[in-house]
Amino acid sequence: MSIRVKVVAHSVALLGMVGASAGAFGQTYKVLEMPAGNGEARAAAIDWSGRILVNLDKPTGQTISLLCSTDGCTKLGPKGRSVSYQAMESNGDYVSYAGSAKYGDADWAIRQGNGTTEKLVKGIARGIDQDGRTVIGETAAGRAFYFDDSLHFLPTLGGERTIAMSIFDGLVGGASLTTQGAMHAMLYSIGGELVDVGVLPGGDSSIAMSARGSGYVGGCSNDAPGSSAMRPVLFQMSIEVTLLDSLYGPDTQGCVLSNHGYDSMVGWVLKPSAPETRAAIHWGNGYGWRDLNEVVRAKDRKAYTLLVANDVSPYGQIAATARRRSDGASVAVLVTPVR
Repeated sequence: MSIRVKVVAHSVALLGMVGASAGAFGQTYKVLEMPAGNGEARAAAIDWSGRILVNLDKPTGQTISLLCSTDGCTKLGPKGRSVSYQAMESNGDYVSYAGSAKYGDADWAIRQGNGTTEKLVKGIARGIDQDGRTVIGETAAGRAFYFDDSLHFLPTLGGERTIAMSIFDGLVGGASLTTQGAMHAMLYSIGGELVDVGVLPGGDSSIAMSARGSGYVGGCSNDAPGSSAMRPVLFQMSIEVTLLDSLYGPDTQGCVLSNHGYDSMVGWVLKPSAPETRAAIHWGNGYGWRDLNEVVRAKDRKAYTLLVANDVSPYGQIAATARRRSDGASVAVLVTPVR
C-alpha cells in the first residue's frame, strides 16, 4: 500500500472570543452527577442518548469501568480485573467499548461488544469505530496500530514512533515522529492517505485527539520549539492549523479533546489565575469558548468545579470530570442544557 504524506502549510486563523457569562449566550447548563459509587470517578465518553462511560478508581486500588445514566450504572469488562475503558461507539445494534485490563502486571488492550470481550495485545486501546476497528495508542516498541481481525501497524511520518488517540469511520487521529525528530499531529485514513497536519507557527510538537470526520479534528500544539505549553487547536485536513482564541488570553494552555466538526468542541485550559487548575471548556460556532463553570446554574457552580470536558455528543450534551466541592472527590458528570 502506498502512503502519500502531505505537510500542511501553517495557515493560522484566530477565531473570535466572547465573554463568559450565561446571559451572553442565552443558554444555561445543569450538572448531573453520575452515581458511580465510592471512589474517584472520571468521565471518558458520552453516547447519543447521554449515557456516560465512567472509570472509577476504587479505595481497594482496583479500577472499574461503568456505563452510567442518572438512574444508575452498569459494570463493564471482564470480571475480577482492573478495567479502564477509553472509548465507546454504537453501530445501531449494540455499543462497543475499547480500553485496557490488567492481566498480571501488564495492561492488555481489550474491546467489548455484542456480548463478547476480546483480549487483543499488550497496550491500551484508545478508540473504536462503528465497524469495531480498534486503535492501540502505543506499544512498548513505540508504534501504534489498529486491530480489525488482525493487527496492522500505522505508518509513520518518517520517524520510528507513532501514537494513536482516536478513530472514527476509519480515520485515525494521533501523532508521529517526523524524519526531523519532531512529533507532529497526523491523520490516517485506513487504506488511504497519511497526512501530517502540522503545528502552529514557531512550534515543533502537536497531536490530534479527536477524529470525528467532517474534515475537522481537535487537538493541541505548541508554538515554540521544545515548549511543553500546548495550545488548543483545530486541524483541518490538508488545509490549516487553526489556533482557537481563548477565554483567558492568547497564551492560554489547553487542548481540544473531542469535537463534532466546527460547531461543537470540548476540552480543558489552565487558568492563568491558578496555573495548576484546569477548567472545562466548550466551543460553539458563533460565540467561541466558554468556561463551563461560568454557564452552569448557580447551585451547580456552588456544588462542583468542572475540570475537564472529556466528550460532547451530537446533541450538545457534555461528559465532564468535576471536583465535588463538599469533599473534594473526583466525580463524572453530565453537563446538559436546561430546557
